[in-house]
Amino acid sequence: MAKLIEVHVCPGGNDRAAGTSKSPLATIEKGLTVLRAKRKQASQPIGGKLILHEGTHFLRRPIVLKPTDSGIKNSAGGNLSFPSSDQPLTITSADGEQAVISGGQLITGWRQTTINGVSAWAARVPAKLLARGFHSLWVNDRRAARTRLPREGYFQIEKLADPAPKGFAIPEGTEQRRFIYRQGDLTDFTNLQDIEFVGLHFWIASRIPLAALDPAKRLVTLAWTVRLSLTDDFSGQNAIYYLENVREALTEPGQWYLDRAQQTVYYIPRPGEQMKTAQIIAPCLDELVRLEGNATSGQFVEHVHLQRLTFSHNEYDASKDELQAVPQASCHVPGAVMVRGARYCSIDHCQFQHIGSYGLDVAGGCYDCQITHSKFSDLSAGGIKVFHDYRNGAAGWNKNATYRQEPLSQPQCQRIIISDNHIHDGGHRDRQAVGILVGRCSGIQVLHNHIHDLDYTGISVGWVWGYAPSDTFGNIIEYNHIHDIGRGTLSDMGGIYTLGVQTGTRIRHNLIHDIESRGYGGWGIYPDEGSSFMLIENNLIYRTKSAGFHVHYGMGNIVRNNILALGRMESLALSRSDNHDAFNFYRNIVFCEHGTLFGVTPDGSNNTETRAAFSGNLYWCNGKKPVFPGGRTFKQWQEAGYDANSIIALPGFRDIAADDFALAPNSPAITRIGFIPFDLKNVGPRK
Repeated sequence: MAKLIEVHVCPGGNDRAAGTSKSPLATIEKGLTVLRAKRKQASQPIGGKLILHEGTHFLRRPIVLKPTDSGIKNSAGGNLSFPSSDQPLTITSADGEQAVISGGQLITGWRQTTINGVSAWAARVPAKLLARGFHSLWVNDRRAARTRLPREGYFQIEKLADPAPKGFAIPEGTEQRRFIYRQGDLTDFTNLQDIEFVGLHFWIASRIPLAALDPAKRLVTLAWTVRLSLTDDFSGQNAIYYLENVREALTEPGQWYLDRAQQTVYYIPRPGEQMKTAQIIAPCLDELVRLEGNATSGQFVEHVHLQRLTFSHNEYDASKDELQAVPQASCHVPGAVMVRGARYCSIDHCQFQHIGSYGLDVAGGCYDCQITHSKFSDLSAGGIKVFHDYRNGAAGWNKNATYRQEPLSQPQCQRIIISDNHIHDGGHRDRQAVGILVGRCSGIQVLHNHIHDLDYTGISVGWVWGYAPSDTFGNIIEYNHIHDIGRGTLSDMGGIYTLGVQTGTRIRHNLIHDIESRGYGGWGIYPDEGSSFMLIENNLIYRTKSAGFHVHYGMGNIVRNNILALGRMESLALSRSDNHDAFNFYRNIVFCEHGTLFGVTPDGSNNTETRAAFSGNLYWCNGKKPVFPGGRTFKQWQEAGYDANSIIALPGFRDIAADDFALAPNSPAITRIGFIPFDLKNVGPRK
């Protein structure tokens, strides 16, 4: 076997050097050029290794890998799902070192000044950065706080100045872009054109520049209309909001403000920060790395592996049309690393931190790829997307688009493994982004991930609304630890969220807890519109604001052997009953300490005629008699044909106060309904 060609790159190297470990090149761009030339000149097909040494590698443009960069296929070996290659192309950090691939630009030339009566530092913004603008700034490897009002919490709209729709969507031909603010909240600001309104309503956060502000009328006019009504949720209460990049709000250490008119950025140092030596970075690239194959023509990028790398300091510059569309889950936002038309490629033991988009975006017909043992943190959006290309990606997004059931513009992704990753601290800019988003793809395995501290949903699977034909099937979501999701920010969300018919999808052995919505819908597992033909079993769900398990509507789902505990408002909910059973709910434990057993749905109903099958479950409502749909007692509920062989009894958890839901051997759940204990010690990333 021929030895891989190695090329070394070090930030302190020289692009005229040989590219060896003792004489490294200076830039990744030059390193790839040299590696490609050496592979082409070799006497036989051979793989390559680009070794990056310690330090920050600033990019002038994204790294693009094409099919010609692929590793060499083996004639034998490996397995059908992920064949090995003795001659891959690998980009990796040097042993024992950590290379950072940065899409940022250093801002230098800081001078001390005074702003708003406090001491601050100011620097001229390079023209390239000013042209695109930026929403993130990192000082000494920490995200600085963009100025906002109010400094903590939110304002609330006093009154809408445009007619509100009956539902949540703004009808075509109408608009909602004006509102009256409460007395004392706002004032006549300097540089109004630099300020962004961020409104939290329903399941999205609209981010829109201010167009005008009239202090005499207390009237705010936004640059364009919102897409969903500026109400909190179906309650009709007006939305909460805040403003970002406000000059007048720059008063506290750790804050920064961008003044476009003066081409200047201001920053107030944190205690101990020395501006003469501080490293201050603003993002200047949308993407850092792109694997660019073409599945339609069969020209794949193959056997390429990214290992032990850190990706940092990008920011996606969304178009006006995209910002006006404000899609669910921020699905239009791409990743810092983009993978298109790839097979047998992997990303392993990498770090995505200080990211101005999603971390990783896999689309365009990728097959048999793996994302493993990687960390995603300090994210402007979410962690990982495996998603269909909507109109060849974000480009061309239209604010009037119906992005639901249109034909795929590229082949779907299949057989992608996402395992043993840690995803947290997201939604800094795109607050409705998701930890892991899987849309219109099949055979995706989401296993052993740890996901927490996000404003919307932990894992979202599907992208077809209702019972329309679906290209999402056979996905596996197992052994994930999902917690501290929602953080009281948005409504209509959950730990695991699904959409549409998903034949063969399995949601099993997940640990989900501490789910908190702002308004309605802080659910544990949430099969939304048309979610059907899924198996949901052996999940432990506790401390949710709303139901641990809630179905909007669907059919043919099996829900068995789960523990649902400590739902604050309710334990179970079904929003809409069709003329078929939405799910078969049996051999589950439902422990209700507060609230009700069956919840009132967002439209205010209680689904008196519940179309679902219940049998062999254990219920407990903290000593109170549980009330079933229609105000029925347990006896009346059973007489109506529900919950045969079910019981009301204490389940016998070992120590619920310590979140220990192990069952005693003589638990009635085991002895009377046949509940099968399951072990979640192996949940989350494996060593």
